[in-house]
Amino acid sequence: MLLRNETLISDVDTYVKDHYQEEKFKRLITESIRVDNLTTSQTEYLGNYLKEKLKSKLGRILKGDSESKSANKSFRFERPRFGVLSSSSSTANSIDYLIGKRDEPFSRTLLRLIDDKGKTDVEVYKRAHIGSKLFSKIRKDDYTPSKKTVFALAIGLELNLEETESLLVCAGYSFSRNKKFDIIVQYFIVKGRYDIFQINDVLLKYDQQLLGEEARK
Repeated sequence: MLLRNETLISDVDTYVKDHYQEEKFKRLITESIRVDNLTTSQTEYLGNYLKEKLKSKLGRILKGDSESKSANKSFRFERPRFGVLSSSSSTANSIDYLIGKRDEPFSRTLLRLIDDKGKTDVEVYKRAHIGSKLFSKIRKDDYTPSKKTVFALAIGLELNLEETESLLVCAGYSFSRNKKFDIIVQYFIVKGRYDIFQINDVLLKYDQQLLGEEARK
């Protein structure tokens, strides 16, 4: 068990360094450009970084253009399905739907997700490690949960990364690459590991707030 924990911590540490340092370096580049004192190594790194980002962006644009040409123009997306996607649906459709519903109260989006995932309210809030009283508040249209509570609910619902990002948007949040808390939670979602106690063990190691109602303020 100890070896498995060490391997997990090592994997998380690598993930955090890869994603957290990218944000730090971008801030460094912004500051360097401002004072016009880029070093040769920074210039080369920035050039390669922008080249890869541009290639990725162009690839997404070209893929989107290709998909739009082959899409059925009469298709109307009625309801997102976050479980097994049918041939006429996709994660992108679900995300677009949620974005279109961004003015809808968070509670309605959450309850729809619970229904679409085939779970019960009790199952979700227990897996999210939050109490029934807090969940009752979340069910109200005028209540917006904290970011860590949204993350906990995403874990309880076993959402993938795109679904989690969309749920965050519904509550007015987003993943932040300059916060280790966000990156660690993102790691577990990307890996499909939804044990909230295991996640909290790792968060505790990094001295971060914990998921669930017992999280530190």
